[in-house]
Amino acid sequence: MKKASDFIESKKNFFPKRIRLIGKNVESRFGRKPKFAIVSTGRAGSTYTSKLLSQIGLRCGHERFFTPNGFYKSFRYDGDSSWLAVPYLETNRNLCGEVFHQIRHPLDVISSLYGINFFNSANTGNQFYLFCRENFNITGDELISCVKFWTEWNMRCERLASYSYTFENLLRDPSILIDRINGGAFYKEKQEVNIAGKVNARRRVEISLSDIPDCSEKRAMVSLAHHYGYDI
Repeated sequence: MKKASDFIESKKNFFPKRIRLIGKNVESRFGRKPKFAIVSTGRAGSTYTSKLLSQIGLRCGHERFFTPNGFYKSFRYDGDSSWLAVPYLETNRNLCGEVFHQIRHPLDVISSLYGINFFNSANTGNQFYLFCRENFNITGDELISCVKFWTEWNMRCERLASYSYTFENLLRDPSILIDRINGGAFYKEKQEVNIAGKVNARRRVEISLSDIPDCSEKRAMVSLAHHYGYDI
């Protein structure tokens, strides 16, 4: 039998915007904190991970609790996969239960961020850029900002998390994460998972290590990449 929250979620486009906003405020006031959070940089596969966990029985949202506009409780989700969670959890670690850190290859993340012009100073109307500007020291160079962001945000994630893993290993073996969430209590069976759609579909450029000028940010990124097991 479907829960009332499932019905509301499935019919949300039929409710007027004002009604949905009232419902969101009520849910945030009386809802639950997330039992777990998946933290990462942006463009590190967080959407994929939320779909993966939801498919095997964990109701994992994507930027549902931790948003650019604030922290919101929920009745509908058990956890959240959100790069936005980092500053909130640094301020108040009690906002959620377990924290897991997802790492993706630096050149994949940097290529994706640079390809969507994430750190372009003209993005003043983009709520994600504004959130990042408030919580990260953006440099005057778009590419170097991408490099620096990968390094510094991952270091901040690692300090918050009880367990770190790479996205590439998750794709090969989802159990490396699933079995750690509540001791695997939500994992009904070791079924095959099939997530539709491309991972990081908005990637538009291919940044190689040689494209990044020699600088302290590059050296710090390479050092951390080696720490995580990447051979670059």
